[in-house]
Amino acid sequence: MTGRERIARVLRRQPVDRVPITEAHFWPETVAAWRDQGLPADADPWAFFELENATVGYEQSLRRPYELIEEADEWVIARDTDGVLRKQWRSHTGIPQPLEFPVRDPGDWPAVKAEMAFTPDRIPANLDAQVAAHHALGRFVFLAASEPCFQVWRLMGGEAFFFAFHDHPDLVCDIMDTIVESWQAAWAEVQRRGIPIDGIWISGDLAYKNGPWMSPRQFEQLVQPRHVRIADFFNERDLPVMWHCCGDVRQLVPFVARSGLSGLQPLEARAGNDVREFKPLYGDRLTFMGNIQVEKLSADRETTREEVLSKLTVAMEGGGYMFSSDHSVPPHVTFDNYSYAIELVKEHGRYD
Repeated sequence: MTGRERIARVLRRQPVDRVPITEAHFWPETVAAWRDQGLPADADPWAFFELENATVGYEQSLRRPYELIEEADEWVIARDTDGVLRKQWRSHTGIPQPLEFPVRDPGDWPAVKAEMAFTPDRIPANLDAQVAAHHALGRFVFLAASEPCFQVWRLMGGEAFFFAFHDHPDLVCDIMDTIVESWQAAWAEVQRRGIPIDGIWISGDLAYKNGPWMSPRQFEQLVQPRHVRIADFFNERDLPVMWHCCGDVRQLVPFVARSGLSGLQPLEARAGNDVREFKPLYGDRLTFMGNIQVEKLSADRETTREEVLSKLTVAMEGGGYMFSSDHSVPPHVTFDNYSYAIELVKEHGRYD
């Protein structure tokens, strides 16, 4: 069974030979450190560990010109293609600090909405070649773009985002509906070109370490209907939909399970998520990906073994689980420990 076949079946909670081995991201500093720890100099971690998932995307920005504003030895301030002014570190990987956003009040939205209109040239000309290359390696390919509510945050920033949910719900809904319609138009173009996408990946963080960014009631009233629209559209086309959402998602999982989405990732353990708790409650409706805590992958082998096996044993029961870290792999995870975790999954994640 190829990785492509394996993940396709796991997302539909059908029997497979073993748990798929996947990942979200390796920090550049991680790869650099691993080359000194045993990763061959010319090896890509994705190929070296035979990871089975891949994502491809399309252009979703406002396509504004990049504008350099200020630079120093340690950082640079620039306005990106979304019109967001950001301060970015030069010396290391880190989340840029946003300073200004394109939608500061409802009056900014009509012009920005026009800039977001989907056109066929937003699909990369080489998307078919990207997908074919991944398929040749047996990988399952997700088409990825922004989750609708997260796009509100991307356009407005945190403070305005929170006030908008209370003061301007119609604006929030219009932005989200615009993203849903963009998804549908993008898929129509991908289908017209005959590109064999395997699944859909909606990427957007709606929670932090202490819980969701909005109340469960706001999520149910405003966000969930858009998730249902996405799920219904792609389920009708037999395409599973995975949602990437960082932070403590425990209050959101019941809504996700009712929405028709296929799965949830990355289940950050440091934020309180535990696949051993989710699986008995929602495992008949959701596939889970991740939850292997990178802090424990950074410890000794016994700690790594306990983390992997204690979660793998529960999560793989009855299918519907994909192994992955609980977000991305930082440099304090050693090459030896990560290799050991992969070995454990291959040994203990088998169904036959």
